[in-house]
Amino acid sequence: MTTRNGNKKENTSRNIWIITALLSVLLAFLYADTMKKERMESARLEELFKTQVNEEKQQMQAEQEALNERLQKEQTDSFYQKLADGFDVRILVTGGSIANGRGSTDAEHTWHALLKKQLEETYGITAEVENISMNDNTAYAGYVNLRSHESEKPYDLVILSYGEDDPAANFAVYYEAAVRSAMEQYPGVSVLCIPESLNGTPTGNTGTVEDICEAYGITAAPTVSVFTGTGLLNDSGYPNNAGQEAIMQAVAGAIDEGVKAYREKDTMPAERFAEASEFLDVMNYYPADLFTREGNTFTYTPEREITGKVFGMDYDYTTGYNSCSIYITGQWNALGQAVFNNTLTYEDTQTLNSSGKRHLRVMNNWISDWGTYDDQQFSITDQIMISFAEDDNGTAQADGFKGIMISGRE
Repeated sequence: MTTRNGNKKENTSRNIWIITALLSVLLAFLYADTMKKERMESARLEELFKTQVNEEKQQMQAEQEALNERLQKEQTDSFYQKLADGFDVRILVTGGSIANGRGSTDAEHTWHALLKKQLEETYGITAEVENISMNDNTAYAGYVNLRSHESEKPYDLVILSYGEDDPAANFAVYYEAAVRSAMEQYPGVSVLCIPESLNGTPTGNTGTVEDICEAYGITAAPTVSVFTGTGLLNDSGYPNNAGQEAIMQAVAGAIDEGVKAYREKDTMPAERFAEASEFLDVMNYYPADLFTREGNTFTYTPEREITGKVFGMDYDYTTGYNSCSIYITGQWNALGQAVFNNTLTYEDTQTLNSSGKRHLRVMNNWISDWGTYDDQQFSITDQIMISFAEDDNGTAQADGFKGIMISGRE
């Protein structure tokens, strides 16, 4: 009986042990399986994370490459291509009275203000328009302005508007010099020209502008023909608000054509249109504060020799009769420079509407009205003296003296 009970206990213990062992094995298996699944899940999640990271990295890289490509494209696009591709643009306008928008009722109705609005609405961009035009000035002033104007940012388009106030003689020389100055000062810039004739009839100057545009492969807006209509000029003969709108539409139309053609940047041609323009390739400006003033006479002694061909002055018109004599002393070249000993006079009728306005004007007869000139440049080694009349008008004129410009070839 005792043996039977002992065997029973022994069997029970064995069964418990077996069950415990089986449970242990099962638990170990389950644990191992769970750990395996966890490792697999962890590996899956890690792989998924890596995939997501790589995808995000690739996306960021693609976005950065796209941004770099767009930035690069913005740098290489022409003005017209920028408009087509949705980039902001900067425009510089230089000219005389028409370029300034004379005749409009206010600044908002000038053709260049209207052009800014038109471009922004049409292309969904921001157009920054800077106007450095000066009323009653000629293409020579545009040349000087473009040579001396400073800007921290480059321009995409330069608009030239001259001809109405320019004498026909040698207009091509100064206009071409202005075009070349725009291209040299702002490499890669596009140039658009506005031929000026407010009576709607082509003139020698409008033909010159169109010929230079063709020679340089740049754009000439069809602005002459728009003034064949009526009601576009005010009582003073300048474009009224309707005339300003007409100029803008002609310019905008020319720009739209360039955009449609995806026109590339303008480049300097190998040949000049007017050979004499070579004497305007280099310009140096000497402001009034470099001169010593005694009464109405200004004297400047350069620190080193100055060579050039074209002598210009920067000054304000004053009402009334005025005279100005320019003398250069020192070592002369073989041709002499008596041409500078001239007198510049202004009658009341000539200056009545220009009083107080800045002018940039050529002072020496370096080229004839027929376009003839010699090949020599002058040399200044001693002194430049600019003398205005010693009277009230002369004093007023002297007060408006701003400086001189000397140009020559390289």
